[in-house]
Amino acid sequence: MDSAEELHDELVLADLLAISERYRFVRFVLATRTVSVLESADARVRVDVTVVEAHELLFTAEEGAEALRSAYGAATADAWKEVETASARVPILVRLAGSDVAEQRDISSPRVWLQKRLQVLADSDLRTRGLLDALTTFSATEFITRPLAAALDVPVEAIDWAETMGLGSSALGRAGLEFRLTRLALDALRERAQAQDRDLYIRTRRSFADWAWKHEYPVEALIAAADIEDHALSSAVITDYWFELFVVHQGLVPKLFGTAHRSTLLRWPILAAALALQYFGQKDHQWKAREMFGIAMLGISIRRRSATPDQKIVFSLLEMVAARITHGRSDRASRVAQRLATQLEELPTESRAEIANLIPYVVTQVSATLLFGGETTGALNVLMSGSSTARLNQPHRHSRYFALSLRAGAHALAGEMSEAEHALAELALIPGQEARHNNYSGSPARLAEAYLHLEAGRPVDARARLAPLREHYETIENVHLLLRAEAWSYIGAGQAHAGLEFVRTMRVQIGRQRTVNQFVAAHLAQTLVMLTAASGDVRSAETHLDQIPRHAMSFTTQALHAHLALLRGDPHRALAALGTDLAEARTPRERAARSLLQAVAHDALDEGPSAARAFTSGVTSMTRDGLTLPLRALMPHAGSRLLRLATAHGDERTRLFVASLAEPGETGEVQRADPRAPRLTRREHDVLLELARTPRYASIATALFVTLATVRTHVRSIYRKLGVTNREDALAAARKANLLD
Repeated sequence: MDSAEELHDELVLADLLAISERYRFVRFVLATRTVSVLESADARVRVDVTVVEAHELLFTAEEGAEALRSAYGAATADAWKEVETASARVPILVRLAGSDVAEQRDISSPRVWLQKRLQVLADSDLRTRGLLDALTTFSATEFITRPLAAALDVPVEAIDWAETMGLGSSALGRAGLEFRLTRLALDALRERAQAQDRDLYIRTRRSFADWAWKHEYPVEALIAAADIEDHALSSAVITDYWFELFVVHQGLVPKLFGTAHRSTLLRWPILAAALALQYFGQKDHQWKAREMFGIAMLGISIRRRSATPDQKIVFSLLEMVAARITHGRSDRASRVAQRLATQLEELPTESRAEIANLIPYVVTQVSATLLFGGETTGALNVLMSGSSTARLNQPHRHSRYFALSLRAGAHALAGEMSEAEHALAELALIPGQEARHNNYSGSPARLAEAYLHLEAGRPVDARARLAPLREHYETIENVHLLLRAEAWSYIGAGQAHAGLEFVRTMRVQIGRQRTVNQFVAAHLAQTLVMLTAASGDVRSAETHLDQIPRHAMSFTTQALHAHLALLRGDPHRALAALGTDLAEARTPRERAARSLLQAVAHDALDEGPSAARAFTSGVTSMTRDGLTLPLRALMPHAGSRLLRLATAHGDERTRLFVASLAEPGETGEVQRADPRAPRLTRREHDVLLELARTPRYASIATALFVTLATVRTHVRSIYRKLGVTNREDALAAARKANLLD
């Protein structure tokens, strides 16, 4: 139908019902540009109707060319291309453009052509002019609803008319039926609106931006506010809808404000900070992030004195994030985070209401600052405190997703694996967040999943969970935590050399992208020490460890000193490292690692009671919290001691637990290339391979992180199983049995 008035829905529905009662298997298709009663749930229950909406009624290229041929004779391909560009394939516009082409009128500029055509329509009669003027007013919005049309004091009949003309279509949205003009019509009508009365256009645009802001349409609100350069409203929208604009709609802020003058950004520092956060996540844009944060911090310093309490919260948040991710000041970021947490608790109720939507983001960013800076317990305290939990239990799924992701990662790093699993289970219940699983927001959760696999002895599965994040490693903020998990997976798979090369390469690439703060640099250095020691180069590991600056010392640093001392056969030095103030263990993972290191050191010194107490404490903590990594880290070079301690001081459950975590060489057998070959354990096979490389037992002991006595024991066992008495005969027999392949 050319006119909506000619379509009487109730009569059509009655006809369709009569037909469907006679022919029960008939289906109907309704092609409509207007909202019809036939689309209602009641109608669809009574009649099998498929509705084709306006955007699906556009001409195809073949249909458009055929329309031109039937109306105006043979149409050339060039003519159709010109008509297609001007009309956007809207049928009524195809006919109008085809008519103008036939009469050799210029339609090369679609927007100008459509403005002229709309003016012709406006001049046709008073009713059409009134409807077109209403549409012109609508063009100051991104979409229109009937209540919003009433608020703007324009006739809603214009919506039906525009749909009939093919200039737009309605769809069901959060505010009910939302009518949106086609892009071509919208651009043409906006130019018409500004040419007629720019002040009215700006007032209507601002009214719509304010309405969209208050009715939870942040994208539309920000686009409208940016269009009229209302930077105060833009800043308010960004502050109120931080998650949506930076997580869901990435790229919008640079598109709207990327070309803003520096003086504008200095006056409105929230805009500068928003740009900085967007640029930080983009490869090769880190320098822009630093520049924008510099402008934002200068602007904040100018405005801080006159800021309201809620504005001071926002300014402290931005200062914390800037110190953390672009200025390389993890210590300053941590101090600001503590100050921000205090400010948030003391914020007056009326000020809290002004930034209600931002508060969950503040809480999660304070937690992220502490977690990424090594203060795992502090991060969990912020996330789990009563007031923080209340703020994060708001129904906003974006903020809740990141909070639960952080919780899962923090619990896993702390060694609280059951709590990590619980947080991951809650995370899986949040709908519509799949796109965030493998980016910044989801990375702590992926870290938790990796550690669950590592604790279960599945290093390959752990690495697979981290694999989708690798494309972000150069820009993602918590890459140091992810690389530590990667290192554990390489060590667990017996590929320490490959892991060392991978982490070294990533450290160089990260340094090319951004300024690495002191804590991250120290954390990466610790990871390299772990991998270097696991690959057999204890001397280089000690050299790298000594280069970590004192202000960056932590429990992990002292634990690595103790670990290397044990590899060097110096238990006194190991105990000294664990006895310093820096070696205070704050998490279950750290406490278990500290106890086991002390147990091995005391046992090496024949201090049985002390070794027994430390061993029992460590194993008890591990079994309670679902940990295995602290024990797995020691098994390659101290497995025999730990097995002996388990046998002497543990119950059956403890003995089985420790035995299950022993290196394959302690309990399992090597896969034999020849079925008739002697049965060598994995550790005996490792010793055999090293024996083929060098006759020096001391070198073999260093390479395999075992004692000289252990090497001699394994060599005697190898000789006995091969039926030989010397190295040359052993290697000859091994080659014959394909044990050296």
